Order: sequence, then C-alpha cells, then structure tokens
Amino acid sequence: MKLSLAFVITVMLICVIPSAFAQEDPWDAAVAYLVGAGPFDVCCGDFDGINGDDFAVACDGGDYVYVYLNNGDGTFTYSDYYNAYENPRSIVTADFDGVNGLDLALVTYNNNRMIVLFNDGDGTFDDNTWNVSVGTDMRPQSIYAADFDGFNGPDIVTANAGGSSVSVFFNIGDGTFASPVNFTTGTNPGHVIAADFGGSSHPDIAVTAVVPDSVEILINNGDSTFQSPIQLPSASSPFGLDFADFDGVNGNDLVVGNISIAGVSVYLNDGAGSFAGPVTIPTLYYPRTMVCTDVDQDSNIDMVVSMFNYDSVSVLMGNGDGTFQAYENYAVGDGPFGIEDGDFDGDIYPDIAVANTNGNSVSILNSGAGSVDVDDDLGILLPDEFKVRQNFPNPFNPMTSIKYNIPARSHVTIEIYNILGQKIRTLVDEKKSAGEYNAFWDGNNSNGNNVSAGVYFYRFRGGDYTETKKMLLLK
Repeated sequence: MKLSLAFVITVMLICVIPSAFAQEDPWDAAVAYLVGAGPFDVCCGDFDGINGDDFAVACDGGDYVYVYLNNGDGTFTYSDYYNAYENPRSIVTADFDGVNGLDLALVTYNNNRMIVLFNDGDGTFDDNTWNVSVGTDMRPQSIYAADFDGFNGPDIVTANAGGSSVSVFFNIGDGTFASPVNFTTGTNPGHVIAADFGGSSHPDIAVTAVVPDSVEILINNGDSTFQSPIQLPSASSPFGLDFADFDGVNGNDLVVGNISIAGVSVYLNDGAGSFAGPVTIPTLYYPRTMVCTDVDQDSNIDMVVSMFNYDSVSVLMGNGDGTFQAYENYAVGDGPFGIEDGDFDGDIYPDIAVANTNGNSVSILNSGAGSVDVDDDLGILLPDEFKVRQNFPNPFNPMTSIKYNIPARSHVTIEIYNILGQKIRTLVDEKKSAGEYNAFWDGNNSNGNNVSAGVYFYRFRGGDYTETKKMLLLK
C-alpha cells in the first residue's frame, strides 16, 4: 500500500556549542523525512541491494513501519509502510531466512508481539510474515539480532519491560523461530544488545535495568543457555546502551545513557567479561540512545547520542584510550530518540539517522563528502564489491591470512567451522568502512586451544553477501 507524503523538509543545522573538530563539522545540515506518528526507533541496511544503505522506522504512535530507499546520493525516496499492530517500539534488520537480503524484525509494546517482515528481494516486505507472542503483559520495548547458538542464522532477543526479563527466539533457519526462552533480569529492562564481552567468541547479552540502576550481562554458555546476570551499577535511570572497543584493548566496552542526569556511563572491559567503571562522561541532560562509530575515521571510536529534550545529537570524539573529548551538539528534529549509523552517500564516513518522536520524522545527517571511488586523502582505491579471497598460505601451519574487500560501510563477520559444521572461532564481528582488510587465524579455537590438523571452513558475511571457503591446517 502506497502513501503520498510531502516528505523532504530541510532542517537547518545549529550548533549549540561552537564546533571543535579539526577541520570542519562531520555532517551537512540535517534533512528530515516525514514518517508516521511517534517514531521511536530506526534501523539502516541495504534493503534493495542497490544504492547503499536504506532506512526503516518503527512508529509507536502510528502503528506502522515506514521504509525509505536510498537514491544513491544520500537522499531517499519513500517506498511503503507496513502494519505493525500496536505500538512498535524497536526495530532491527538482519537476513533471518537466508534469502532475498535483509529482513526487518520489531517488537510491539502494547500487544506483546515480535514481528518479522521478510524481504521480497527488492526492498519491499511481506506484511507480518512471522508474528508471535512474547508473552502476556511482557511489554517488549527493545530488540536485537545475533547468532547466539552458532547455526541457522541470526536469532532474536527482546527486552521486556513488563516481564523483567529478556526473551531469546532461536532461529530454526527457514524464517521461523522456536518459542521464546526467557531469562530473568532486573525490573523494567530498557535497551538490549548482544556482543562478545567475555572473549568466548559467542555473543553475550547486555541489557539496562531501572531497578536496580544497572547494566546486566548474561554470558553465553555456547549451548543456547546463558549464565545468571552480572550486575554493573549505573547512574540514574539507565536506558540507551551500545558497545565498541573504546580503548583498543580487551574487546568490547559498554556505554549507557542515563535519562535522569547529564551524562553517559562508560565501562571498560578487562577481557574476561568484567568491567571497570562506570566513568560518567558529561553530556546535556537526559541522554536517550546512542550509536558508537568512528565519525572522523581516525581509528578511535566516537559516540553519537540522541538528546530528546534538546532536539539535537551530541558527538563525543574518542581519544582511543577510553576517554572522550567534550561534547558538540548538532540540531535534528523534535524529540530525537532512536539513532543508527550507515553509509548513505557512498563515502567511507559514517552517516547518521535519527528518529524524531515528537516531530514525526527521521533526520539524516550526511557526512557531506559525497560518493567517491578513491579516498584522495589516503590514496586508496575503494572496492566496488564484497569479495573474500582464498586464505594464504594454504595449506598452512601455524598461521594463515584471509583478505577481504568491503565496498561500503557494513557489518562483517568471519567465522571458522570444523568439518562437522561446528563453529570454533569468530575472527571478525563488527562494522567496518569501505576498504581492503586482512584477518588472521592462528589455528586456535575460541578458548585459545590449538585445534587438530585437518580441513576447516571460513564463512564470510558482509551485507547480504555470504561466501564459504575451505582451508587445510597442517601439523
């Protein structure tokens, strides 16, 4: 069903504090695209397989999901909207059924549903292809996708405000999911994410909880079960949550938005699933959600935080050691809440999409560099397609290199499997900018133990591209 929208409104960018970036502001003035009532969350991905990242937004007040497709130059054209029943609160994208590219999954707060919209392969989606109850009065308000059990593709986890729990839906592999498995958390869990925090190569679960004020980590046992939550004390009313390696050591760290104070809390990982902190980094009051990305491509991870009460996003540039520079603010729409990054204009710099809850719009902040084939500053020819090469040397002992290309900013995974199809190691699991990369395998599994000689397979995933190659380890 098509909807006629007068959709493009240019919103002039106003810096609340003068910019302190070395050369120029990281983005052009925000451009807003009208959507339905009360957009809460936004996700980005290349839904139609052309022209770079598109976006989809969950409209809590309008009970619909709206999809915009990229024109290839950082501007967007409205595609369609899809019924999401009552109060869609959070949305994520992944290829859940293994065909036709990226699908959409969302949770609806009032009628306690998890819904998957399957991609038809051209950026259009089937209405409510998979629609299942999370549980009576569970009130799911956040969703995330990760492969928790190592097979059948991405699984789904939801944070349930009414149930004081997270629910994990294990993917059966054909676009359907097993009944949810619930794990108890603190009261009113807000935002949920998944990443490897304990160094096991299995994605663990992290979730914020209002009572007690905490972040809770559920370590993955690797067998579809999770350990009891580890509670990390937080500041007042934690909600937004994201992860990245802020200090360059010991793996993924955490950042939390505290909606009752003027600051975000940073926790630094010790490499074994324990965290130092929190250290509160000042922002404006009432930060909501955030995305961690390398805004200026200096190899240090930065933060972009939605500031609901100030109609702006705050940017905190990382110093690479777990500390951050003073925030700078950039105007977006009215009541920014959900936030995500993507490559909308075809350069190597991350762009930002923000769901403006009160303004019924999504603001796009483009880096302004425009579509490029060559990075003039670095003198690097950027790839025009995903490609993974045969490992070298092959056969090998004790180490081999896997080269791969990324044409646009994408989430990339490289996983190692034995001849029985069991995943033994994850080499790469993160967002990367366009470029050429090397991954190395030393013949060890995720526990750091040497594996036996024999045939192994490595699977590369980037965007909706997947390729598997064989290699031989000698002893």
